[in-house]
Amino acid sequence: MAAMTPTSLFVLMLAIAPAAGDDAAADPPAPTVDGEVQDAEYRRALTNVQTALDLTNENPGMNTGSLADALVALQDYAPQLATDPKGQQLRTLAQLSYSRLLLAAGHGSEARAAMDEAIRTARGTPLPTNQFGPGLAALGKERGGALAKQGTGSLVVVCTGPCRIYLNERPISGKSIAALIPGRYRLWIESGDRSVAPVRETIEIQANGEVTTLGPQPLVPIDDGPTKPRPGPEQPRRIMPRGAEIALMIGGAVGLGVGGALLAVDGRCPKGADPTDPEACPSVYTTATAGIVTMALGGALLVSGAVTLSVDEVRLGRHENAMADGSQARARRVTVGWSMRF
Repeated sequence: MAAMTPTSLFVLMLAIAPAAGDDAAADPPAPTVDGEVQDAEYRRALTNVQTALDLTNENPGMNTGSLADALVALQDYAPQLATDPKGQQLRTLAQLSYSRLLLAAGHGSEARAAMDEAIRTARGTPLPTNQFGPGLAALGKERGGALAKQGTGSLVVVCTGPCRIYLNERPISGKSIAALIPGRYRLWIESGDRSVAPVRETIEIQANGEVTTLGPQPLVPIDDGPTKPRPGPEQPRRIMPRGAEIALMIGGAVGLGVGGALLAVDGRCPKGADPTDPEACPSVYTTATAGIVTMALGGALLVSGAVTLSVDEVRLGRHENAMADGSQARARRVTVGWSMRF
């Protein structure tokens, strides 16, 4: 008897199953989301200073603008720079390099002003001018002597509550400081809990023992607009697209049904005649092997789709609930039904 195996059913079943795809007054507060962002921005500002400094070392004749701009941008991060010794050291080297570039370019007055700025910022800490050659070392010695002859002044700051004070991005212990070289300074005042916007001023320190006093500072509440939500947990990635998982389940169910049908007709006559009568039924279906294979493939597809869909839906459900209120996960359910009668 001839064997009849409907292989087109395999093609149908497989076609619908897609592939897978320093202040003593108060301690700093705990870091916040905004604080973390500022720290990252500060690190980028430091990197920009280092990059500009490297470029000037490689090409001393280059334009000084990039280094000057990087130094100015660093002034926006007084609290971070004030507590970062390595950042302070990098800033000092950049200031001296900037002064050397100006001196080499023949801009004597600008080079002296840059050196004065470095000396005022160092507040008595020796500057490593010898690292930059005899020309800059001589300029540093000259400007240090000239500024020393002017005498010194003092600064007193009055706050209505706990506050931190930074002068040229360096911390001030207490609310006053003496022995300041005359000239312009950058003053940064922030509340002890950093709950209000800082006060930023440019002040002029006088010489001959004069005291510069700033009265109560108008620290005002910070208004950044709508409150920024804290970032929630990152949404997990699916094992495969949801549609593909459902298609696997449907394909698996179809495979099971087809396999069952193949098993059901195995040994039967195509025309419904008695399979034992050779004249009435010259050939019978021999589909048992095909049915078993088809059901095995369908079961594998159905289980694969159900497992991946269940895992993805539970993980996404937990993520959505964690974003909302942290309650227990409620996974969505997908049910594929298939029924056949023989």
